Amino acid sequence: MAVGVGDEVRAAGPTKPPSGAGNVPSRCAIEALREHPRFREATRALVGGLVERYSRNRLLNRVVNDRGRLVGSLIALYLHFSSAPGDQGSGLTAGRFRMFCVDLKLCSPGRAQALLLLMRYAGYLAPVPCASDRRRRCLAPTERMIEEQQQRWSLQFEAMALITPTGGMALELQGRPEFTAAFMRHLGATFLGGFRLLDHAPDLARLVESNAGLLVVASLFDAALDSQLGPDGAAVPVSISSLAARFGIARAHARNLLADAAEAGLVRRTGRSETVVVLPRLIQAGSDFFAALFAVQAHCAQAVAEEIGVGTMERASTLLIPSGREIWGTRSGADPERRL
Repeated sequence: MAVGVGDEVRAAGPTKPPSGAGNVPSRCAIEALREHPRFREATRALVGGLVERYSRNRLLNRVVNDRGRLVGSLIALYLHFSSAPGDQGSGLTAGRFRMFCVDLKLCSPGRAQALLLLMRYAGYLAPVPCASDRRRRCLAPTERMIEEQQQRWSLQFEAMALITPTGGMALELQGRPEFTAAFMRHLGATFLGGFRLLDHAPDLARLVESNAGLLVVASLFDAALDSQLGPDGAAVPVSISSLAARFGIARAHARNLLADAAEAGLVRRTGRSETVVVLPRLIQAGSDFFAALFAVQAHCAQAVAEEIGVGTMERASTLLIPSGREIWGTRSGADPERRL
């Protein structure tokens, strides 16, 4: 009898299920964050930091610069940190990683195996002995992988702190040894509960599915916010050579990404070869995407605080200014058809 992802999640889960597992941020929570007076400042801080970080790290680009590789790395971390001592059905193995990727419709078994090999080649995963069964071949994230994930979270929490006190709380909790495992378990549970960033920004779907697509969108989004943004958009300089060099992609691919963005109504090409007009539709989609990202990060940070016994923060009335809408929101059944 085939084992589905639900069975795998039960086997992989911690002895005590994560607090609030299955809850996902509501759309009202996301809208409230987006309406915060400092939201644009927060998104600029996050986008600028992420683009700069990826620009300086070619190896990181090769591992997480498309949706499949990014989600794949998070799945690997989730399987590792949700393992239960003595449970032979939990932990990170090649077989379980492939099963999760396939059941979540992230990629094919062959693609999943290639992701594992890439992460091992990059020094992000390493083989470890399986204490419960010597015949099993287990993997574990290296310190390098965990540190880079923590650095990414730090960027997100610092930006999030501009629009909710949960961001500052998360920065403080991040220094605790139990934070990484607990946060990763809650993040994975939220994903398995049906939350997908692209459900809130479907206009970005085609680009995010492409290699380096999200990074190119983020750089255009940041450049537009830095320009004079009018009702018809903002003209920003775009160098194909610069995009290709910054994100480690071919010039032809960078050109195709801009063409896809134009076809999706996110940008408009001009007569000048190295200028595009970033349209309001891209600003709206980018804002929706990053508001959803902030919301899920706040949700998981709050759940971790409750799990590890740190003084819990008050709910929506203090977390969201100015609207005070509910932040923690709804329950949602897992839907493997949904995208990240």
